[in-house]
Amino acid sequence: MGPSTRKDGDGEWTQLVQAAVRFAEQTVAHPTVQQVGAAALQLGASYAAFNLTLALTHVTAGCLRIHCNTPLLAPLWGAASVAAASVAAGHVSRSTLAALRLSFREAAPAGAGGSGSGGGFDAFGAASGRKPGGGGGGGGGSSLGRALAALPRQLLASWDGREALVDAMVGPILYKVVFRHSFHRLLPSHLAQPGAFGRMHLPTSSADYSTATEKAQLSVFFGRDGCHHCGTRSNGVIGDHMPPYKVVRDALAAREASGGLEKILRRVADFLGIKDESLKQVYYAQCKACSNRQAQLMRNGTRSTTLPGIWPPELVVHSLARLATRPAASGVLVGMRYYIEAAVLPGTPPSGPHGEHGSGHGKVGSGGEGGGGNGGGGSWGTGRRGGWRWLWEQRPGGGGEGLWGDGVGEVMLVLSGVEADGSVDDADDDADGGREGDYDNNDKYDNNQGHNDRTFPDLFDLVCELMLPPRSLLTKLVR
Repeated sequence: MGPSTRKDGDGEWTQLVQAAVRFAEQTVAHPTVQQVGAAALQLGASYAAFNLTLALTHVTAGCLRIHCNTPLLAPLWGAASVAAASVAAGHVSRSTLAALRLSFREAAPAGAGGSGSGGGFDAFGAASGRKPGGGGGGGGGSSLGRALAALPRQLLASWDGREALVDAMVGPILYKVVFRHSFHRLLPSHLAQPGAFGRMHLPTSSADYSTATEKAQLSVFFGRDGCHHCGTRSNGVIGDHMPPYKVVRDALAAREASGGLEKILRRVADFLGIKDESLKQVYYAQCKACSNRQAQLMRNGTRSTTLPGIWPPELVVHSLARLATRPAASGVLVGMRYYIEAAVLPGTPPSGPHGEHGSGHGKVGSGGEGGGGNGGGGSWGTGRRGGWRWLWEQRPGGGGEGLWGDGVGEVMLVLSGVEADGSVDDADDDADGGREGDYDNNDKYDNNQGHNDRTFPDLFDLVCELMLPPRSLLTKLVR
């Protein structure tokens, strides 16, 4: 009795695991999941291209001895960097969209020849992911991988100078006007001047070093903005005198040694009580690594450098974490310009081979973009067919026994009114002679016959349609 019970329990557990695996495969291959993955790929590629371009222009500015405090050149270089990054983000977005459409078009034959409504295209031209014959499929599972493989070729073939010019103008406007970012903060920092991340500072006291109270306030600045030179939020915080002591001493010595008109003007300013605020020191939050580099620079000057003749020792490149997490909302919006355009503009599904079998009903009025043919209606022509509707279609008796395995979906079977033998008490829909799953046709017939009595499965269908937007709207929003 005991061994047989244990064996039965192991068998039920195995069936449950197999059903869960089949359900996961069906979910991954579902067009909606493929569309979400495609959207994430397109917008993620725009984000990466934007930040990578800003990092390249950041290093280039340092090699050219341009830093965040360089007069006039700093904001101009920053604006040009954002424009170039926006062009890169837009170009990568267009190329990714073209690669996605190409890869999904290549995947179309995998679902085009099936029977019933197994074949078809989603908003990117993707096959519905079911193998011919209605089984669970992997036709759409590798579409994103094919898109990544086709992306390098599309990067060379999708260049559009007119669109690039628009991106170059839109990106800096969004960056500066909408999101209120500063162009000069994209450039390297100078160790003898306030850094690109120096937004807050404290007045210095008479002591040579910061007090405990001042360090506590600097720790708050450090945790929020990071080191004012490199932007890191690790490696400890130090109160950095700005300008440094050596710069102040050298400037005062030069003033004392000056003569002629400069000496006369200085004495007049002292007599009138006009104070020079350029040498007034304040505290900035600085990390220990930048403090050590600054001390070495003050001792040795510009004679020592890591890359002689290439990178000046007085400049600090921003930390990798800050380079990778630049405020890239403007670049993502530039990339979304093509994503939104593909979603809202009218279009037709990609051309693909039509199957010889199956009976599709891809009417334009039912939510598809004129996409169904004699090769299967699929997701281009199924009208109001949301995610819950798709789940309902997978019930036993609805053509989806592979998804509703043993031990999985029992609660849904009870709620949906499925009998023990797998049949469904849906005589009203079956009586009209319409194909199972042709909801548009059945509903019209019910309305014409004046059937007002709704069974529980009918109410379940209604709730499913109300819980998610129409499938036609989903395909338009993600195409």
